[in-house]
Amino acid sequence: MSINKETQPVIVGVGRFTQFPNKPVDQCVNPIGMMLESARRAAIDAVGTSQSNALLSDLIAVATPGMFTESRWRAVFGKEDPMYKNFPQSVATALNASKVTPDLCWRSWPGGNGPQYLMNSFADLISKNAIAQGPILIGGVEENSTFDRAVRAGEKHKLKENGWGDYGTDSIPPPAKDPITVNRNGRIPREHYPMMKQMGAHMGSATVDMYAHFENAYQHKLKRTKEEHMNAITELFSRFSTVAASQPQHSWFPKSRSPEFLKTVTKDNRVMATPYNKWMIARDEIDQSAAYIIMSWAEAERRNISNEKLVFLWGSGDTFDNNAIPLRKRLDDSAAMKMAYKEAFRSAGLGTPHHSKLSCLDIYSCYPIAVEIACSGK
Repeated sequence: MSINKETQPVIVGVGRFTQFPNKPVDQCVNPIGMMLESARRAAIDAVGTSQSNALLSDLIAVATPGMFTESRWRAVFGKEDPMYKNFPQSVATALNASKVTPDLCWRSWPGGNGPQYLMNSFADLISKNAIAQGPILIGGVEENSTFDRAVRAGEKHKLKENGWGDYGTDSIPPPAKDPITVNRNGRIPREHYPMMKQMGAHMGSATVDMYAHFENAYQHKLKRTKEEHMNAITELFSRFSTVAASQPQHSWFPKSRSPEFLKTVTKDNRVMATPYNKWMIARDEIDQSAAYIIMSWAEAERRNISNEKLVFLWGSGDTFDNNAIPLRKRLDDSAAMKMAYKEAFRSAGLGTPHHSKLSCLDIYSCYPIAVEIACSGK
């Protein structure tokens, strides 16, 4: 099969940056700075230090997921004082990427699938020759640790003084236009609000409450006892912690935790929502950013990027479940997840989804239930 290199998307560089809480708030890098550092590292990964600035200045698009830090900001500073009008545009300006036009400053609606959705969307544009040739930066930031430390210490004013939000230097003025917001499937229609209020009264409104219901429904489906299911999910997420422990330079909690530790309720491992204890679920009080750069294969060759650096994107799938939980037919399964895998396998030419066709699986969720269902293949 002949491949058109002009329409074959590839990842050419990746970068990540973790800012550990060992500095005073006013000495911490702000969200724009964190994004720039990840972008710089991704560019160096692609073309080396000497050419990295040139690569970033040639960007034609910047896309970022919505930040949960923004909701913290609204809660502290008010809705009338938003954190960023257009974060991807501010990033492009800070990188001197003058080729990035407003229609290619994208923001994904907040949610766990944002980075992958943006990847799939721009890869699709490249494959259809629907976007100009050039490097595209996709990445995001969560700087909740520094934000929380500032607020708890009564130092929230230091955030703006340190260039947070649209309060940076004169060289990065607030953008005139909003970003293009995509992946709005996580929104709940107004007509479902009364139903969601009832759900909140009975199920709780926090995500940990909802996912705990999914988890318990899945346990019932498998006909496991409470102990059997707890053993299964703590063994699964113990392995996650082992991976974290092997990456101390970027893991917020680089410590391997045994299944026995995860399942035992203590003062430091309190119950969050049965069956989840504190260390069995994700934590959001972190300062971390990551970025990657994609372009066409032909563009990578024109820029003399080694083939050894290229990661090829052969297939993808995007779907969504109804976020009005009471309208879902089942709480122990995800039809959307199955459809996404089916489309990813189909578009990659792999036929029916099955793990035996893959050499590696990289599956993540804030809660065990999504990983379990993803791995089950049922």
